[in-house]
This record gives sequence, structure tokens and C-alpha cells, in this order.
Amino acid sequence: TDPLKNLLSSESLLKPNGHIIALVPNFHSRAMKILGVGTPTLNPREHIQFFSQASINLCAEKASLKIIRHLQELPIIDLIYPYLQFSEKLVSEIMERQEAYYDVYIFQRA
Repeated sequence: TDPLKNLLSSESLLKPNGHIIALVPNFHSRAMKILGVGTPTLNPREHIQFFSQASINLCAEKASLKIIRHLQELPIIDLIYPYLQFSEKLVSEIMERQEAYYDVYIFQRA
């Protein structure tokens, strides 16, 4: 319910040169575009907030952290296989458009 509070408490546990890795649902994922409200990340008991690049940067700044790497993870989830024709080209397209199911952020102290 309070992602900033979670980042702040995680930051206090960091060793010097330590990292925090966060797996964040991507509201603009290909799965979201295909499944809409049926996307598993739209579960109000688990994911009640979503982040843009600007909002995750703001949270990092407020927690005295910096994002040292942004990656994408899980380009295709099994629920969307019936709606597309799987290929390596499709995976590449999803990754290039940053439409993977999750954003992965690696933080360290600012």
C-alpha cells in the first residue's frame, strides 16, 4: 500500500554498494493491451499502484536511491498465447517497445 515506505525500509537494510532489485508490473505491457481488465496484474489485492518511468524515478529520489539499470522481463505470459502467433520476432518487438510484462529496476544508494 506504500511503495515509498517499502523502498525507504529496504534502503536502510542496504550494505555499502548493495542493490535493491524490484520487479514492477508494466501497465503498458502487451498482455495488458490484449487482456485488458483480465490481466492478472490488475488484482486490487496485490497491485494497487502502477508506475511510470517518471514516478518510479521520483520514488527512488525520495528514498535516496538511484536507478542504475532498467530491464524488461517476461515478454509473453501464457494467458496471451491464444491471441498471438509466437515468434522470436514478436518477442524482439515486445522488448523493443518496452511491452514486457514486468519492468525490472536495480537501485543503489544515490
